[in-house]
Amino acid sequence: MTRIFSHKRELRVDLSDFSPNVYKLKDIDCITLWRARDMDTGLSLKECKQPGNVELFASTMAYAVTTLGLLTPGEWAIVSAPRRRHRGWHFSSEVCRRLGELLDVPFIDRAFVAVNRSRLDPWMMLRAELPPNVLVVDDIVTTGSTLIGMSKRLKDRNAVYLAGISNR
Repeated sequence: MTRIFSHKRELRVDLSDFSPNVYKLKDIDCITLWRARDMDTGLSLKECKQPGNVELFASTMAYAVTTLGLLTPGEWAIVSAPRRRHRGWHFSSEVCRRLGELLDVPFIDRAFVAVNRSRLDPWMMLRAELPPNVLVVDDIVTTGSTLIGMSKRLKDRNAVYLAGISNR
């Protein structure tokens, strides 16, 4: 008997190909800056999330936020997707910290905690007082379930959703 194995290639990202898109994720719109594709060149998703790319992610996000006029007048804060499998250094948090410096907007670290570890239906708990306007940042969006879970806790606020890479 002959076995045929299909090997799915790893998606890669060309971080020089800045191409903002808006994705509809249930009741929210998420702006993404790059798109992962099946290609031979570029960085793997894991390679994208290395310390050397924090400045590129943050500065590109700051450019997108200011160019697209995403921050309306008022008090704002930045929150990142919660840590779910990370102990110690967290790429998304470091991007948010730098983004906050560039935009002069406070970053509230660990504002959300994932109550469960589910990737498809995460339950989020809000652990911090937030202002009326919130910039919600995730480094990579695949199904959008993390951002959707966070949005359930932000219904009474003006929230803008931003992700670095779309893996859809």
